[in-house]
Amino acid sequence: MRITLSSGVVLIVTLIVGYRLIDWLAAWAWLGMTRLIGPHELDTWQVLSQGVSLLFGSPFQDSSTGILVEPLRISFLAAILETAFALPKHQTSENTEPAGPADARQVEAQNA
Repeated sequence: MRITLSSGVVLIVTLIVGYRLIDWLAAWAWLGMTRLIGPHELDTWQVLSQGVSLLFGSPFQDSSTGILVEPLRISFLAAILETAFALPKHQTSENTEPAGPADARQVEAQNA
């Protein structure tokens, strides 16, 4: 819960939209593959649809069964989590910059 609150709205919206986009693209990939295969008899399509659904998942339900879609989804979630964990460290390191002259000209003027 703490990561969700500290990561910000942009990261949460990116997670939601990206996750749904992967699902939407998987459904279109399934449809595109069926168009690429072309028309066949019903018996043939019952076999072919199982293979296409194995690759991309079913467009009529959750596509998490697709072996090409699920690794992409897991990688996306891992990237979002990595970003969420890195944000608080990045924000605290910016707040705790060492005190000192911020401009190189000031340093040169003091050394001269």
